[in-house]
Amino acid sequence: MNPTFSVLSTHSRQLPVILLFIVGGLLTSIAGITATHAESRTERTNHFVVTYPAQDAAWIPPLLHVLERAYEDLGATLGVYPPPPIPVTFYSGWSDDMRQTSDRTLGSTDGTGISIRSAADQAVAATLVHELVHVFTYSIAGGLPRWFGEGVAVYFQHRLADGALHRPHGRRILAPFAADPYTSGAVAVEYMIDRYGIRRVLDLLKKVGDYSRDPYYAGADNFRPAFNYLFSMDAAAFEEEVQMAYWHRHSREKPQPEGADTLRKEKHGGEIVGAVQHTSVYTTSP
Repeated sequence: MNPTFSVLSTHSRQLPVILLFIVGGLLTSIAGITATHAESRTERTNHFVVTYPAQDAAWIPPLLHVLERAYEDLGATLGVYPPPPIPVTFYSGWSDDMRQTSDRTLGSTDGTGISIRSAADQAVAATLVHELVHVFTYSIAGGLPRWFGEGVAVYFQHRLADGALHRPHGRRILAPFAADPYTSGAVAVEYMIDRYGIRRVLDLLKKVGDYSRDPYYAGADNFRPAFNYLFSMDAAAFEEEVQMAYWHRHSREKPQPEGADTLRKEKHGGEIVGAVQHTSVYTTSP
């Protein structure tokens, strides 16, 4: 018997079965895609395209207002308007295709679009503002040191959505910028604005952007020369200055119990240093 003929005959008999599995898999995939689209909806506004689970529809209208109001407020303050539409995606929970930095993180961004874990979370309005700030700063400067990028985002998040900047109560020594970019970064940005004015922060963002677009500085740390140029010191010296000022400011305060700050972090977690705790134009309810 010809062994080659035997092999070919076996494959010929298996071919219909293989084709059946392939067709069945394709039909299953198509059905899954159709079901996914049926469970999600999309809304378009002047500056955003928003995708969300159908079951969260009641939460979306006020959040669209938050996005549009924040876009106008940030644009007027920062002097730049990222090109629309900005994609915003709401999830019922973190999905497998999303890269999360923390189990408690409510929002994330790649600099051009925003992903939000849940439209029903109590801090979702503040989170939207926080992530939108990142989109604005990315459009101006590109990449930033994490302490400065998060510090600016937290500062404007509280200015627009929360009303008051939450500080690390009970701590006489400010954590290094790299160790706690959200809290220490926000304190540093507030200190920068108090001492030099908000114009200096905007100039720093624009200067970093200028360096990033200059072929001479391609691939370099563009924040460092921009910071040195505007402040006549390096970022390390500025960090020491902020920590010293913070220590002098809080050295006479009565320390609070260690658990108080931990409880606050556990409650709000992730990207958000504090939640929306009072009525404002950014407070939402379905």
